[in-house]
Amino acid sequence: MRLRLAMTLFVVLLAVAATAQESGDAVAFTITDAKLDTITDDLVATAHLQASPDSDLIYKLVIRVPAELERDPSQVKIPSSFTDFGDEKTMEIPIVIPQAKSARWSLSTLFFTSKKMEVPVQITYAIRADPVRTTEPIEIPVTPRGPLPGVILGGILGVIAMLLFSFTYRLGKTGSAAVLNRDYLTTVSVRFALGVCVSTFVIVILRLAPATFEKLPVTADVKDWVGGFVVGFFFQQLAQYLAKKLEPDDVPAAPAPA
Repeated sequence: MRLRLAMTLFVVLLAVAATAQESGDAVAFTITDAKLDTITDDLVATAHLQASPDSDLIYKLVIRVPAELERDPSQVKIPSSFTDFGDEKTMEIPIVIPQAKSARWSLSTLFFTSKKMEVPVQITYAIRADPVRTTEPIEIPVTPRGPLPGVILGGILGVIAMLLFSFTYRLGKTGSAAVLNRDYLTTVSVRFALGVCVSTFVIVILRLAPATFEKLPVTADVKDWVGGFVVGFFFQQLAQYLAKKLEPDDVPAAPAPA
């Protein structure tokens, strides 16, 4: 009976010691300052690692970037092989992942649709002489916008779509003679140039200073090419709005006819 009690007590002490060692060798892992404003920007963040003072741990980081972000894995400067914590037991690791240069002007980049994405990051750590590895995952939330050239391209496509819609409507209503002539085609060319100028102006202002225009006749979020398309499609309403906004208030009224 005494032998069984002693064995039970010994097993309990071993379990307590193992738990204490495991808790003492744990790593606190957090990610801060994550930023990816535009799809073409560098994905940046800071990894914070904190180990217990008496631990003898090694660690490595693994980042799996979604293919839609088109990052360049060869430019990732993080410890991808096991590294010593050092004497301080505290690490701040800057994470900088640039976009692949070949993707900067690709169609997938220009027509990137803004949405919330998660970038998974894993830390794997272990006691130096122990083959057992512990892995902890964490995710970096980012909501990148499409690049400005892509948004402007979307605006131009919106202008073209509007002119095609107007052309089709007029063709069906008045016949080909009213649209297939030099005067009408000249008018369409002028409207296209006006639409490109207006949509580009509005898109650039909304991207750089969103609060500049209040109560626009069109509600559009220019985070990506879709928002640019909406701006371009309604360029005529925006042109009228800008004309009223930019017109000086002290313009003298035209004299009444005699």
